[in-house]
Amino acid sequence: MARSVTDTRAALLEAAIDIIEKSGESGFRIDAVLARVGVASTAIYHHFGSRDDLVDSANAERYRRTLYVINFPALVAAISNCRSKAEFEKLLRAEFAAAESSESKARRRTRMSVLGSAVTRPSLAAKVSEANATYAREMAAAFRVAQERGWLRPGLDLEAAAMWQVGQATGRLMVEIGESPCDLAAWKEVEAIAVLGMVLADD
Repeated sequence: MARSVTDTRAALLEAAIDIIEKSGESGFRIDAVLARVGVASTAIYHHFGSRDDLVDSANAERYRRTLYVINFPALVAAISNCRSKAEFEKLLRAEFAAAESSESKARRRTRMSVLGSAVTRPSLAAKVSEANATYAREMAAAFRVAQERGWLRPGLDLEAAAMWQVGQATGRLMVEIGESPCDLAAWKEVEAIAVLGMVLADD
């Protein structure tokens, strides 16, 4: 059975992601991608235009996946099911706790790596910006119900808040690598104060 156009593109992207994650960009080879997917080199240019666009698309997808560190539909349902500001705050604190896992730490490293590359690569920067815009819209929509119930500051721009939170969470990497000027527990306390103080409406 022939693979569909959509399936071929997805297969090329997944192969590229896997190779980059295992070997880095220095170990990335188009021949290896083609061999895994079982297609001719023309498929790369048909679906991505160039080798560089495939690499940037793979990195952008790696970045996008770091944003969705939670089960997004479950989060939407959990917010909707909250019946009080106290329950909502408890939910936010549980999200902070989820950042403790080794998987979350690996996601932050991936995110920082892609962002570093995007600084000097306009094509990748554009794809990262697109991923950020989609994420911000979806998070804003998810949290709007909490704002409507009076648990979040009424004038708070929820898309801006979503992007700010991604930035501060990414910054946690500064105290997770090497010698840090502060203790991680102290950083987490500041995080909770900053995030909750920024978003939660005054009683």
